[in-house]
Amino acid sequence: MKLKIIAAAVALSAWTVSAQATYVETNEANGEDSLQTILDNLTVGGNSSIDVNTDQAVPDEVWNSTDSGLTPTRFIAEIAGNAGVNTFGIYDVNNTSNFVTLFTGGNTAGDLTAFEIQADGSVFVNLFTDTGVDFSSNNFGFFLGTPGGAFYSEAAKNGGEDQMVAYQGGNGDFLNIPVAGTKEWTSGGWIVAFEDTLYSQSDKDFNDLVVLVESATPVPEPGTLALLGLGLAGLGAARRRQKA
Repeated sequence: MKLKIIAAAVALSAWTVSAQATYVETNEANGEDSLQTILDNLTVGGNSSIDVNTDQAVPDEVWNSTDSGLTPTRFIAEIAGNAGVNTFGIYDVNNTSNFVTLFTGGNTAGDLTAFEIQADGSVFVNLFTDTGVDFSSNNFGFFLGTPGGAFYSEAAKNGGEDQMVAYQGGNGDFLNIPVAGTKEWTSGGWIVAFEDTLYSQSDKDFNDLVVLVESATPVPEPGTLALLGLGLAGLGAARRRQKA
């Protein structure tokens, strides 16, 4: 019975992840560095511990700041035809018209912008600058602005297409960050990467914009919590039957 309970738990976890993973193309036939190569090149002393297809963070759509509330974001790489005009930032998950741009086409690898959403929803950047934008809550999403429109970390806002993948540190990797130098990629750090063309029509390489985000955490999706609750309830019932 114990083996059945363990198997059920593993199956539930695997189903949750596999159901939401997004395929990332690692073939470099177009001559561009793949997202995997970008991560490998950042990693000190060898390849990254992250596999861009099997180690995606789930969930990764809605986020919240941790610690002091200050969330540093560092520009890592951008391989896109629209690199000179694309933008990156955060948006209010309840109103995409409320957004703050953190990076523009003029930014380069190593550039840093920190943001903070205060208790009243006001968004500050680089500690002291009030953007004049007020979010409806402390939750936020990431967006990539392109000439054809914005893509959001929430797939539902892209017509169901997943335009962003995320990866969590904490595996012992050290990264050689442009400008910042070598630092440990801790569990509080996330690399987020965007595809700048609608996923179903794109090359699926997710190297169009890559950013390191620190002191942030994904907010569990209601559906995921419900699924987990059902799974735990089922496991509990199995244990009760075993004791009986």
